[in-house]
Amino acid sequence: MALGLIASVLGAAGTVNAATADLLPVGTRVSDNKLEWKLEGFLQYDQSLVSEPGLSSDSSYGLKSLRTDILGKLAYGINYRIHVDYSGGTVRLLDGHADLPVTPTWKLRFGKFKSPIGLELLEAPIELVFIDSAYPTYLVPNRDTGALLYGSVGSWDVQLASLAGAADTSSLDKDNDSGRSLIARVIGKPISGLGVLDNAEVGIAFSTETRLGNTTTTQLASYKPAGKSTLYSYATGVYANGTHYRIAPQGTLYSGPLGILWEYVVSGQDVRLGGANATFVHTAWQIATQYYLSGENASHKYVAPKVAYNPEAGTWGGWQAAFRVSGVNFDPASFNGAYATGAKSAVSAVAGLNWIWSDNVKWFLNGENVWTTASSGANRSDFYADLRLQVRY
Repeated sequence: MALGLIASVLGAAGTVNAATADLLPVGTRVSDNKLEWKLEGFLQYDQSLVSEPGLSSDSSYGLKSLRTDILGKLAYGINYRIHVDYSGGTVRLLDGHADLPVTPTWKLRFGKFKSPIGLELLEAPIELVFIDSAYPTYLVPNRDTGALLYGSVGSWDVQLASLAGAADTSSLDKDNDSGRSLIARVIGKPISGLGVLDNAEVGIAFSTETRLGNTTTTQLASYKPAGKSTLYSYATGVYANGTHYRIAPQGTLYSGPLGILWEYVVSGQDVRLGGANATFVHTAWQIATQYYLSGENASHKYVAPKVAYNPEAGTWGGWQAAFRVSGVNFDPASFNGAYATGAKSAVSAVAGLNWIWSDNVKWFLNGENVWTTASSGANRSDFYADLRLQVRY
């Protein structure tokens, strides 16, 4: 029983279909009648190889993620999760929720969890193909608190949520105003009888809320991709003052060793500066591909190699090639009247080669070039190269 109570599952922060995941497939499982716990974990250690123009070397490195979860099942079909991160020398609650069955195909989730909007965001960290997230993930909220009803209608997965209302890129542990964020998301396979396209998933998410900040608590995001300088931020004195909506069409296609993920996010926010009101609309997109050179079948889940890495036996694990193009456009009107500073737009191209030793160990090597256009019209190009070791246990 004691082992069960400390059972942890590191890094399983979600799947493409958000709330429909069961207990993770790897780890130590302890059962007692109808009670069940699972022990699993992962860490991610990053090394920056290049982070400046001109291919200059950089020595920054560190523990990106070190997480534990308590994840299990109770009687009457109740699931629970407590997901914690320890990297950076702090303890942060990422997810904490209970899932109660409503019908055989529908459940109700209460607590803190990922907002069901962004497609890449909803994938678990250990299942991602690239080291850093694409731009659409920065135009959606990360984690939020509230209630989520999820289930299926025919071949479609549906999520309906009422949440506190986290800003883009942000997370909330408690409601900071009287407004609520209402979210609806549906994703499924609408095509049949067309061969490979039968595997295509297509979905869309929508959210709306009333966000009212002030000059002290602006309730606005600052957009800073991981490992890079701030791309865009609102000026001092600007705060949220009205409706914030998001629209996010998205989809995937997995066929044999090939996988494709795409998404587009529109984020519109009413703001105020002094006595003036304005509405700014930002957009972001990505198209990401993966291909298993060693012949495994692509998936949004973690894929173990056909043959594990074992030099003594002459086997070298699996190899995954990946390429992604992503872009973001910030409303050009936000630079008029000193509402914001930073880049007007950015485009990123990332090439990756990942070496999968087993279902526990994976290496990532990413090379990324970012082209940015400042509000002044000046252009800039930056190259980054990063290495990651991911250990799952």
